[in-house]
Amino acid sequence: MWFRKAPLQIVHPYNLTCPGNENSYFHDFDIHVCDKEFKLKLFCSSFPSILLLIIIPIVYSKFYWRIKYNYFLFVAWLHERWKSEKELYKYDAFVSYNTHDEEWVYKMMLNMLETSALGLCLHHRDFQLGRDIIDNIVDSIHNCHKTICVVSRSYLQSEWCSLEMQLASYKLFDEMRDVLVLILLDDIPDRELSTYHRMRKLMLKKTYITWSAESEAQELFWTKVEEAVLGRRPSEVVVGAKIRKLNHCSAEEY
Repeated sequence: MWFRKAPLQIVHPYNLTCPGNENSYFHDFDIHVCDKEFKLKLFCSSFPSILLLIIIPIVYSKFYWRIKYNYFLFVAWLHERWKSEKELYKYDAFVSYNTHDEEWVYKMMLNMLETSALGLCLHHRDFQLGRDIIDNIVDSIHNCHKTICVVSRSYLQSEWCSLEMQLASYKLFDEMRDVLVLILLDDIPDRELSTYHRMRKLMLKKTYITWSAESEAQELFWTKVEEAVLGRRPSEVVVGAKIRKLNHCSAEEY
């Protein structure tokens, strides 16, 4: 460029002062001021990123289940938005239970309800192999007419069971209809139940069905469960169960 090649001579350079400050001479200018400004800008731009990298792992580790739960709620909400209103349910009920109560579910509940022509969705039997467990839970809840929660001490202590109940509760609020059937398997005192705030709050609002070891009370118990799942009156459930039993016996004779 011309100004680099052209001869340039500054007259009296030591007498030049800085613009706006006549007491400061140009030859005394501290060039390190530029470095300080650059370092300040670099600090201001990098500090928030470093702070986030420190805070995010701490928050994630402390509120892991809350973050995960809200994520699953969002997935469930998306599932409901995509689901057709005319789409039929694949099962009558999804059974939410703890593995410690698996024997009761398979030997008692499965035997009594599925012989009454109710379609139940169970973890180990009906979940799709190789698929993420959360996707299986969300799809199972939304492909079932109702969700049966088999509440025991083991159930209350399980975070996965709590998640299933909360996802089913979300469906309850979203569809504005009763989709939860609560079965109290263990005799849990109120003082013990009060430590589980969500379940306690839910059981205060909903009628739950209590399991009994007495054989006479068990017949009424299964009638109430079937009534809650199908949404029928007790008399209709009893008559329907007897008809299905007769049909089943007739089919076996042939």
